[in-house]
Amino acid sequence: MMKKFSATSDYRLKIKTPLGSLTVVLKGSWAPRNVRLILEKTPFTARGFKSTPDIYQMIVGFDLPRETIYRNAKQGDFLALPTLKAYGIVLNDVHLRYPAVLMGRIKSPIQEVKRIIAHGAKVMFEVEPNA
Repeated sequence: MMKKFSATSDYRLKIKTPLGSLTVVLKGSWAPRNVRLILEKTPFTARGFKSTPDIYQMIVGFDLPRETIYRNAKQGDFLALPTLKAYGIVLNDVHLRYPAVLMGRIKSPIQEVKRIIAHGAKVMFEVEPNA
């Protein structure tokens, strides 16, 4: 059962891969429609792969809301990529060529993130119950 959504709250999202898991802190105030959607949809799986050296994409195949567009992504950002029907983890600072919505930040150290997502893989999204 999903916790009642609040735009002023933070939520802890777990992304599990065959090599380990990482934690994302989602900020309800940064992207309320996207954060609410991910909370409603979890748990779900996605197909993850490195689309560029700077972005790890996780294709979900459902529509993501367009909110405030964000182009200058920083290492550790967690993004919704509406035109790609995907979520993204920013591995290195990058100027994005496509619209993105900033949803939160990765809590795990970036080197650990890079190790966990080294290979394309099926990933599982779950929200921590008391997040």
